[in-house]
Parts: sequence; structure tokens; C-alpha cells
Amino acid sequence: MAFADKIEGHRLYLMTELSLSTKSKSKLFWSNLYKLPDELEARYLQEVLKIIQKCEKVQNQETIDALIARDLPNYIMAYSDKQDKSLAVVNQIISLIVVLVDNYYSSAIKNDSSKQIWNKFIIKFVSSVDKYTGGTFNFTNLVKKVKPILLQSSLEKLQDSQIIRLDEGICASATEQSEILPVSLVIHNKLEFYLNVKRICWFYQFSKDFKKLEILQNPTTFLKHFVQECISPQVQSDNHYIANAFTNAVFANLSLNVSGYHLFNVKNFILTKLTLIFKDLNFKEQEVSELLADNLKSLTMVDANMKRMVLEAMKCNSVGDDNSVELRAKFSETLVNVNSGFTSLEESGLIELINELPKILLTDKRQQIASNMILDMIDGFVRSKELEKLNRLLLALMNNVELVNIILFHTNMTLLNKLIDYIDFENFKIDSDEDEFQEYYSYCGVAIISIILILKVFDIDFSKIDIKDSFVISYINSFFYRLGSNLTSNAPTKNENAEEDSTIITNYNTLLSEWINSLFDESNDGLSDDLVKSLSIKQIYKLIPIVYKQAIEATNIKRIDFSVMNNGLDYLSQLFLIPVNVCLIEWMLRDPSLKMDLKYKILSELIKTSLQNVGETPSLIFKIILNICGPEIMKQCPVTEVYQIITPHVHYNNVEKTTPKEKMPISNIRESFKNIFTADTSQYIELFESFEKFLKHNKLEVVQFTIQELYTFHTRSSEENLKLFINLMVSIFIWDSIENNEDKLYWIEKLNADVDRADLTTKTTSSLPSATFSTTTTSEAKDLSFNVSIDYHYSSIFNDEVAASSMNGGGKDAADAMDDMDEFLKQDDEEDDQNEDIEMKIATSEELLKFINHVHREDCLLAYFKRVKDKTNESNLFYTTIKILNEKILEDLSSREI
Repeated sequence: MAFADKIEGHRLYLMTELSLSTKSKSKLFWSNLYKLPDELEARYLQEVLKIIQKCEKVQNQETIDALIARDLPNYIMAYSDKQDKSLAVVNQIISLIVVLVDNYYSSAIKNDSSKQIWNKFIIKFVSSVDKYTGGTFNFTNLVKKVKPILLQSSLEKLQDSQIIRLDEGICASATEQSEILPVSLVIHNKLEFYLNVKRICWFYQFSKDFKKLEILQNPTTFLKHFVQECISPQVQSDNHYIANAFTNAVFANLSLNVSGYHLFNVKNFILTKLTLIFKDLNFKEQEVSELLADNLKSLTMVDANMKRMVLEAMKCNSVGDDNSVELRAKFSETLVNVNSGFTSLEESGLIELINELPKILLTDKRQQIASNMILDMIDGFVRSKELEKLNRLLLALMNNVELVNIILFHTNMTLLNKLIDYIDFENFKIDSDEDEFQEYYSYCGVAIISIILILKVFDIDFSKIDIKDSFVISYINSFFYRLGSNLTSNAPTKNENAEEDSTIITNYNTLLSEWINSLFDESNDGLSDDLVKSLSIKQIYKLIPIVYKQAIEATNIKRIDFSVMNNGLDYLSQLFLIPVNVCLIEWMLRDPSLKMDLKYKILSELIKTSLQNVGETPSLIFKIILNICGPEIMKQCPVTEVYQIITPHVHYNNVEKTTPKEKMPISNIRESFKNIFTADTSQYIELFESFEKFLKHNKLEVVQFTIQELYTFHTRSSEENLKLFINLMVSIFIWDSIENNEDKLYWIEKLNADVDRADLTTKTTSSLPSATFSTTTTSEAKDLSFNVSIDYHYSSIFNDEVAASSMNGGGKDAADAMDDMDEFLKQDDEEDDQNEDIEMKIATSEELLKFINHVHREDCLLAYFKRVKDKTNESNLFYTTIKILNEKILEDLSSREI
């Protein structure tokens, strides 16, 4: 998950910064670095590089002197002795040497003693890497940069070993290098082979992106993009060629080890869109049938069952019937016209209808009709405040992940946006004498876990987004991606009066004690209605996860017995508290400090209790949670009773689909992907999914790697396969960055613009909007979350605008301690209508779209490339290479019609 990577990255940064603070810490750091796993070692080196590249020179000159004269040389000598090496680590070491020479040559490296040390470790390092790579590694960049340090004897050693040749331009300055005439990137040989690989990669990225699926819904629009991107101009009018090329690329994606929703998208595209695209190529119905049948015979990667499904879908698409009247009647019978007072959800037939829909929605038109009909019903129920019917629809829908997938396939984030606006707008207030308030409260919880299911199952990341007045976005960032770890530093309240603050905190503590005693003390009578009504449901969903988190941590360190913990677990099966489970389970699965046996006992209790009444509402709610957390539970609890219980309830389960290629260290993925254009392409094409994951979370490294490969192509090797790879990477840069014509024009302008050097001194990193991250270490966060008073959580739980606006009147017999708190929470809203919804000046979904677009532009490959480009001047070794790459990207961008 992106959030977990962010936290881990911050931890690495803090540890690296600490290592550069004193000589002793520096020695400890560098003497142990080479013992780490390759991937972690490379990441630490990257953090060191970032600190030095930002010109954050170490304040303690003694530390930098020790780093240059002792610690770095000793580390590199030790690393050179390792039998197995990682090219990711090697490249980071080279980058670090280059940056240190740039920053500290005159002040620390230039003296004779340092020169002697550096000559020794550079020769050993270069020789060992050359031997490890079989003489294929290009050291030209490194040797050019360190030439002022190298003694003549060292240069001769490198030349005698045939590691470098002095006629390669080692003596050329960076300025002279910038005048090297560029080698053409135009593809002449292997063009068809290149386009075939490119088509497979293009459809891979397209089919995983719901936004692109929505934009290119129309077959004519889709074909226009495909032909422009993946078909050479000479054959763009040959419809038979286009049809065959497209079919091969689409079906090839079935062999790319795709899984989950991505695999469904590929199959669903084949079954619902292929025939329509062929028709748009002006093939007659009989020709479409013959063409598909002929293509399927030649496709060895497609199994017999899939071929049968394609031929059946082709017949259905040729009919193209409109079933909207029939479908609307079924929804009216099972939901719209049902009296919930007499007919339960289980008796209504809605669940059976929802489960039947994916089987009968075999055409593109039927899927669109059903998707829009469901979205319209959600709108209608929200407008008319028929929340019970909306809750029934969500319970049935979210228990059928495949139907949710179909809706996203056709409408992108529309369903998600509607649910976010619904929760942020609805206050879920109740009357003080309402009997069924727990069920009413549960409507909020079902909607929340519906949102979380869409985010988790369909790989949508909100961790970089922070919308101030959105309960949903705040809740996801504070209680799903993390569990309250970012709340401990908040001020207790907004009130500046210390005495009043103290009174309010005392009232909160009284209330909190009542909740804890009711939940965990078996001598108590349990949760009273008045106590539950004392808080709004949105406040309950913030408070209760923190209380249970602290209880679990207390059990883990044996502050309380498991029997006490177990008393509290029973309440998590209550209808309105079941959604709290998703926060707790996600946190437990992420936290390595919790004992595995405790995790298992808690998971076992929660799962068995919640699933005991199959078919009833509590069970349906918990099954949604299992589709969110199930795959990770199955990874951590294999060959257990829990594994057997939850397996039937997890729709997209990728646990079983691990292959040796997936286990390849990430440091080797990019090197392997570079060989995608070798003769035996089949073994590398399966690496695209791993490379795509690497690309998603390591974009700066992907940009740097591409620049290095282009430099190699220009200075040392004009190999055709490397040219193909560079062209593919340029396309990947653009696919990752361009979603519409506005993006295209934006990046053409940005990449053409002159660099504002003054701006670089103040803005060296991305300005992404993000939630606040905790700056504590893992152990510190654990101690804080249990030992520090929950006083520091109160402002986050009770004092935000949305929670305050949605606060209800509370029970008549609530404790006296609640009076002051009620007055504080209501914030002078006594005269407001108790049933008035939260006023939103701008819908959260509109704000969300702005943030998503902003994050995308700041976090795409072209954004990282521009940062590298803007920080490069004519004295830089890669100046010409970056200039050539920039021109190539602009050329490709300008030629595209989007």
C-alpha cells in the first residue's frame, strides 16, 4: 500500500539523517549497511543521496570528513568483497560518489591522503563490479567524474584491465560531452516486433485504469487512440491488420499474470467490447464471426473455456437487446416497492437478483443500463432520504464484488463519489426516543466500508489527499490507512482557556470511562441506549477504534488479560459496531509488534462471531470486510481454520498466484524488463506487472534509469534493442502522465519552459497535498498510543466541523458530565433544525477531483523527469542526454491527438 511505503520512507529518512549527525553514528551506520538486503541497502543509499543532493550539507564538518576519509571507503571496500551484488546498489553507490565529488572535492577530497584512499576503493569497486557483470557495465560516467582524483597509475590499471579505454572520451569535459552529436532514436529495424510489444503494454496499462476505460468507452474513440499509438502509418487503413494486431495484444494480456479486478477488466473487455470494435472497423456480422473464430484458433495462450465464452458473447452482442424495462421491474419488486416493515432483506429477493446480474449482463449495453440504473437508484434514495432502502442496496451490491467491478468498468469513480458525498452530507441524526437507532447508525457504517472496499479492492489510493471538511477523507486517512497514529500531536481543543479546556477534557474522560467499562467490564450491563446516543455515529466510529487499539496493545504487553479483551470483542458483532472491525483488522495485519498468536485469537473470535448467522445483516456486513481484509488475513494465517472459513467469502484472492518471477527482488526487475526486446520475449513480457508496480512507487528511479540507458546508447552502444527499450519508456512516460488534452498541453508548455533557477532553491521536492504523518518511530508510536492520555485525541474525534454539525441531542438520562460537553459540541446550534443535513458549499467529490488531478500531475513520470531536467545544467554529465530525451518526449506528445 502506498501509505505504508510513505511511512517506511519517512522512517528511513530519519535514520539516515541521524547517521549523518555524529562521527560515531556515521561509523555505526556505514559499517552495517552492506549487511542489509539489497533492496533496503539501495533505499538507504538513496536517502543519503537525497540529503546531499538537496545541498543540505552536514553541519558537522568532522562528520563529513569521517564519511569521506573513512566510512564510505570502508563500506565500498566491504561491499566490493560481496560475492552477490545488486545493480540497484551499484548504481546508488556510483551516484553517491559523483555527488560527493561535486559537493566536497575542494574541501575534503582534494588532499593527498583522501586521494590515496579514494583511488584504492574506486579501483577495487570498479574491478569487482566489472567481474560480476561479465564486463558489460559501463563505467564511463563514473571515471569521467572522478578523473581529477584518479592517479595515472589507477587509470592505467583500468585501461590494462580493459574496463575503460582512454579513447572513449574519458578526458573530455562535461561541456565537450554536451556537443556529442545525438544518435537517432527513429526505429528502422524490428519495427513490427517493437509495435507488438508496445501494443501489449499499452493495453495492459489501459485495462487497469478505470478512468481510461471510461474515456475510451466509445469504440470509435478507442480505435482512434489504439491506431495512433500502436499501428504504423503504412497500415493504418488496413482493417484486417488492425483487427488481428489488436486481438493478439488483448489476448496476450491474459498470459501476463494479471489478477483480481485487472483480470476481470481484460476478460470483460474481450467479452463485451471486442465485437463492437470489429463492427466499427466496418466488418459485417458474418465477417466478425469468422475473423474472431480464426484468431482464436491461432491463440495458444487462450484456454478452451475462454474461447467458448468469447463465441457466446459474440452472439449476445450481435443481438444487443435493451432489457431496461425488465430490469427496472425486478428492482421495483425486490427493493423500490418493498415494505421493509413486513419483508426483510433476506426475504425480498434483492440479494438473489444482484447475484444473478453478472451472469445475465453479457453485453456492453446491458452492463451500461444496469450500472446507470443502480447509480440512479442511489441518487433517488439519498434525495428522498430512504436510507433503509439505500442500505439494503449497498449490502447486496458490496457482497457481489463482480457487479461493483462492472459498474466501475463503465462509470469510473461515479459510485465512489456518490457514496462519499452521501456520508459527508448526511448527519445520521436520531430522535432521543428512537428505538431502532442502532440499525440507523449502521447505515453510516455500511456506506463507509463500501467506500473502503472500492478503494482497497480496486487499488485506488487516497493517502496523498487531504480535504479539510470531509469526514470521509479524514476518516480514511486517520483510521484506515493508519489507526490514530497521527492524532496524538493534536491540541486537545480549539479553546484557548486552559481552565475550560480542563473541564471539557474531564467531561470527555468521564464519558470515555463509561464506554470502556460498558465494553470490557463483564460485571456491567453492557452498552446502554443512552450511552450510545450520547455520541453521533461519526464520533463513535472515531472513538471506538482507538479504544480497541489500546485494549489490544494492552493485551499484547500483558497489561490486561485476554478474557477482558474478549469481553469487548463480543460487542464488535453488534450491528452498528461491525464496521469498526475493518480498521482494527487492517491495523493488526500491518503492525509487526503484535504477537501472531494474539492476532490469530482476535481474528478467530471476530470472524466466527460475525459469520455465525449466515444470510442475516451482521453476516452480510462482515463479508464486505472480508473482501477488504481477507487476502492479507489468508497470507498471514495460512493452513488455519480461519483460512478455511474466510476463503469462500473472498472474491478477488491473489494469495495463490505467486510465481518465482513475482518473487524476484525489485532491484533486478528493471534490468530484466530492459531485455524485453531480446529474442525470447515471452519470458520477459510476464515481468511487466512487476515492473508496473515498481514504476508506481519508484518513479524517480525509473526516470534516472531511463536517462542512464539513453546515455549508454549514445556514448557506448547503438544497439537496436536498447533503442527499442528507450522508445517504449518514452511511451510509458506519456501513458503514465497524460489523461486528456489539457494534460498534453500542460506538459508541452512545462517541458518547453525555461528553468526558473531561483525557484529550485525553494522548491526541490513535490508539493503534493497530503495528510499529516507521524514523526515518531514505530516503538515510540506504540508507546504513545497506549500510555499517553487520550486527551490528545479528543480534538480529532469531537472538534471537527463535520462531527460538530452532525451532533445529536443525546439521551435524556445521560450523565451530568455530558451537559458541558454537549454545549461545547453543538457550538451554539441549539436553534438549528435537528434533522438538518450538513451544509456543503462544494461537494466533496468536486474537491476530490481537483485533488486527484493535482496529485496526478505532481506524481507522474513527466513530473519527475521535469524535476531532474530543471536541476541539470551544462556542466552535468547527462545534460545532453536529458536534452535529447526532452525533445523526444515533446515530439511524441505533439504528434498525439488526445
